[in-house]
Amino acid sequence: MRRNFEEKEQDKEKGYQFECLIESLFKKPDFTVLNRPHHYRERRRRDLTEEDIATDLKVRHNKTNIEFYVQCKYHSEIDEETKWTDRKHFRIYLDFYENKTNLDLFIAVGIGGTAENPNRLLFGHFNEFHGENLRISTYESKNRPIQPFKLVWKIK
Repeated sequence: MRRNFEEKEQDKEKGYQFECLIESLFKKPDFTVLNRPHHYRERRRRDLTEEDIATDLKVRHNKTNIEFYVQCKYHSEIDEETKWTDRKHFRIYLDFYENKTNLDLFIAVGIGGTAENPNRLLFGHFNEFHGENLRISTYESKNRPIQPFKLVWKIK
């Protein structure tokens, strides 16, 4: 089924809202967001860097000076076959993580509710969301309460 322009725009808006929610969970003074999402209407393909394409947030833990990336995905509805991302984007994230950065990459997946207030949040290191099976049902153990993050890299 082909989605029309309006449906695609609504999906982009939900994605942006979810990115903003995840950004808000990295609170000062513990964290500084170094690179944040731009509203999708402000993005022009030719202006995007590899970092912009492969990640949504770049964050620094202020006490340790450790920097890491976060990729955000929101799904309003899921079933057993729903994937957290498609193969094309997975390959982009994999290439960026394995070949273009030495920083950790975390995945945040919102499920149900609204993008600003999902019913569930899956959060984990990219290596945990890795592999042939991209179905969300595989990663249910990564469910985290929706609250400000603390030492996220200890998850890996």
